[in-house]
Amino acid sequence: MLPAQLARALWAVTTILVGLAACLLLSATLTAAVPRRARRSLLIAVWAQFAVYAAWMLRHDAFVNVIVEYGLAMLFVLLLHVAAPRLRREPSTRWVIAGVVLTFTAAGVQQSGFDLHRHLNHNDLQHLVQMVAVWLLYKGGSNLRDTPV
Repeated sequence: MLPAQLARALWAVTTILVGLAACLLLSATLTAAVPRRARRSLLIAVWAQFAVYAAWMLRHDAFVNVIVEYGLAMLFVLLLHVAAPRLRREPSTRWVIAGVVLTFTAAGVQQSGFDLHRHLNHNDLQHLVQMVAVWLLYKGGSNLRDTPV
């Protein structure tokens, strides 16, 4: 229903914002998991990669790019929460792990093609599951704390 140019612009902004959300959660996780003296180069790499992704998405609109960006960030977040000794002890870790697992579950729901009803299809179900996943990620991410030294 939108003019084509406006629809393309909204889609580009949406894909970039999804990448930004992933970048922010990964940055917060790195800040909580890695001591200050070692994290600077990791954060520079994460933000440089996001800049490349954002520039790429201005000219390419395939959703697979969003899946790769967000999926890899979620995988790194999950690995850090499982592997980093400091994060394993944090209460936020359970929330973040649950959010990441539910994010992957939402992707599975979307790919399944399962339609609960003609007015509640696999895309709708994916978004409902993802809303809960985002809440879990927020709940966990809001409790992450900076690693000193």
